Amino acid sequence: MIDALPPELWIQILRFACTDDGSTGRAVSLVCRSLHDIGKSVMLNSIAVVHPKQVIRFAAVLASLPPAHRVVRHLFIASPPDQTKKRAQSDVKDALKRLILQHERSLELPITGSHLKSLITFAESDVDNYNILVAFRCILTFAAPHLRTLHVYFTTFNRPYILLPVPLPRLTELVIYGAFYPFSPPGNPIIYPSLTRLHLAHYPIHPHDLIPIVLPGTPTLTQLHITQIVDTSRCVRAVRALIESIDGFTASAPKFKKLSLRIDVTKDISCTDYPNNGKKWVDDLRSCIGLDHRITLIEGGHPWVDLVSARQTWLSRITTVEEG
Repeated sequence: MIDALPPELWIQILRFACTDDGSTGRAVSLVCRSLHDIGKSVMLNSIAVVHPKQVIRFAAVLASLPPAHRVVRHLFIASPPDQTKKRAQSDVKDALKRLILQHERSLELPITGSHLKSLITFAESDVDNYNILVAFRCILTFAAPHLRTLHVYFTTFNRPYILLPVPLPRLTELVIYGAFYPFSPPGNPIIYPSLTRLHLAHYPIHPHDLIPIVLPGTPTLTQLHITQIVDTSRCVRAVRALIESIDGFTASAPKFKKLSLRIDVTKDISCTDYPNNGKKWVDDLRSCIGLDHRITLIEGGHPWVDLVSARQTWLSRITTVEEG
């Protein structure tokens, strides 16, 4: 049966088939040796990594493959809150850092060594927040040449960066769930030349603070979606500042068309701007946004997005991206 079609056609068939959480790729690899060999470059076309140990082991698996087989186009990566430990473990951290160093020295070779094996056999107690972040960076480093959609679900610890720590030249869609509080002001932005859609959920600071950081590094961005604005009481001033910051960066992001803000306008907030009328800020906010066609206000509260819902959103977006 395998010989009835040329390998090039099998690769295309397998690429379209492997647009789920990785289940199809794993199943196909077990059918027979011939199909396994043909499909090595597409078995990881889309994959979901949803456990702290999986995050670290997937970094090791990618490192062990030759570059031609590290083809990950769609990735969902998560560290569920009830499975993330706080205990520090330096051996895992050091092994992960060695993966990055070896990759920088030999870009075209698979990585080998006893430290790689240790990342497959480590104990559950060796997982901590910092190790997961380092493993996440390893995965991005190895997957960077082909990655197109990336959804990240880290909700138990703060990321030290706004977007991502490595360049991703083909990334078109990025969704990040979870808080982040940068430890220091960012330096020169990493450029994401293909990114068109960015969604930041549970954003902890005012959106106008984000624009000067994001737009210079995303010249093709067309949609920015921010949900769970925390400090609603100051959002009128924040949105005014947001409009000004967008105007100031249109030259660096000329294709920018749409910003969606989800804000809970049902709250009766007493603040210094509206001491006698806790609802007037809503009218002022609508009026302010109504003057700019690029900004859409999504009214109403937004429930916390759980892991299952986030994963399902990613699966639906894969279909949209592939069909588009």
